[in-house]
Amino acid sequence: MAVTLWMMLLCLLMHGSFCINEHIERGCLKWSLDKTDENNVCCDVCRPGNHLVKPCGPSPEELCTPCKPNRFMVQPNSLKCSQCTQCVGMCILLEKCTPTRDTVCGCKEGLMCGDDQCSFCVTACVNGTFYDQMQQRCKPWMCGLLISPPFLEGVMLSVTSTGKEIGKNQAGDACDRNAYR
Repeated sequence: MAVTLWMMLLCLLMHGSFCINEHIERGCLKWSLDKTDENNVCCDVCRPGNHLVKPCGPSPEELCTPCKPNRFMVQPNSLKCSQCTQCVGMCILLEKCTPTRDTVCGCKEGLMCGDDQCSFCVTACVNGTFYDQMQQRCKPWMCGLLISPPFLEGVMLSVTSTGKEIGKNQAGDACDRNAYR
């Protein structure tokens, strides 16, 4: 009896860990009358977290259905939900995936995201350097000549350590030694 109760409790706990706390309403958010069948409506926009099952039918609630666990919807009225991103390697979970939003990953201490989606982590660069994705290493910031647009030709742009953008023309100093690009 005790073993059975423990097994039931374990199953409930495991089931709860896979549940998403966000309540998702089923169906179509915006619909219009079907021009070919007056008894039907056509879905214009599914509710958030739902994917389109069929474009037209007698009930707007039946036209869209919520995403299954570990899936999310980005574009309204897509035919299928996208697989949630998994935070792997040195990436850590910051926010769980929900039917309306993908997983948000971050990096362990001492590391930083290697791209905008944080699909991989790299060693954090020291102050005054940046991570060059092409060369996959930290490189120092440096001043450079802005080539285009034409009306700014010859203007040197850089960013100070406080993040404020500054500019100097070719006649002035090429770059402030304390400025970074």
